[in-house]
Order: sequence, then structure tokens, then C-alpha cells
Amino acid sequence: MRIRTLFILLMAVAISAFGIGSAGSNGTWTPSRSLSPTSVPKVSPGPSGQQSTTIAEGAINPDLIPDQAAYTLLFRLLSDRHTDEQKTRIRSYITQMNLGDTDALLAVAKEFEERVGVLDRKAEKIHEKNGPNLDSHALAQLNELQQRKEGIVADIVASLPTRLRADNMEKLRRHIDQRVKPKTKLYPDHIHQ
Repeated sequence: MRIRTLFILLMAVAISAFGIGSAGSNGTWTPSRSLSPTSVPKVSPGPSGQQSTTIAEGAINPDLIPDQAAYTLLFRLLSDRHTDEQKTRIRSYITQMNLGDTDALLAVAKEFEERVGVLDRKAEKIHEKNGPNLDSHALAQLNELQQRKEGIVADIVASLPTRLRADNMEKLRRHIDQRVKPKTKLYPDHIHQ
């Protein structure tokens, strides 16, 4: 929808391939920080009338990547792990974050998977039914699903301080700021809008 599914999958693979470390903090975390999509600048058409391919590159300016997008990527990476090998890898990933609340973070990822997965499947059905030529009704449905997904992610992120110990919350915040955001690129809104 706003971040293309392929990009999310590629980002998840890239994050897991690079490993995780933690470093110093640049501030304290608050649930409302950067959750608004308005914090991402809009893309204006170039001289030829075509839009740029990216609106924010975390490697250049990680502050332009909203927490909403970074947490969504992290939750997608941590969720949908069913085989023993997948579960072992994701636990190793969390261990590299130096986070002691592994089970709590995996529970968060499972909640994300359950709540957002329903919306993802509905969006897939809309795309399958309409093909590349989405009408205004299909676009309205997709936009409504996207807004619901963003609300779910915001709720889950807001619940993190009650689910993780304070020191682990700070480590997670650093991980988002120093590892996830710098490896993230945001692209323009849904291509059919």
C-alpha cells in the first residue's frame, strides 16, 4: 500500500542479513514520536512531470523515516516465523539486539501478524479481483485498510513500554533509530492513487 510489499520483504531480508548491534542513544523514546505520516516530505513532480522514485532514504537522513514505517518493517521481520529454523534465527536476531525481553517482543510480533495479516489478505484479494486497473471503489477500500493497519501499528507501538522493561525499550528504540531506519527507503504512495 504505502510501502510496497516487495520492498518490505527485501528490507526484512536485508536487516536480518546485516546482523544487529546496539550503540548509544540519541534521546528518549515516546510513543507519539514520528508516527505521523505527515513527517515524510511529499514528492513533487520533476521537470518532466514524473515523480522521484524515493521520498526518503534512511542511509542519507534516517530522521525522515517515520517510526510507523520502521516499526512496521521490524514487526514484519519478526512475525510469520513457523519452522524451528525460522524461530531460532529470529531469536538470534533479537539476542543480537541485546534485548532481554525476547518472548515479549515475539508476542508483539505475533499480535502484529494476527491483526495486520487479516488486512493484508483483504488487500491481496482486492488486487487479485481488480488487477492493475483499480477503480475508485477499490482504491477507497485499500486506503481504508491502510489506515486501519497504521492504527494497529500505532496501538502496538504505544503498548511497547508496558510490555518491555524500560532498559529494553530504550535498546529497541536505538535499534530502530540506528539499524532499521538507516537501511530503509520510502517510496511514493500507492502507485494507483
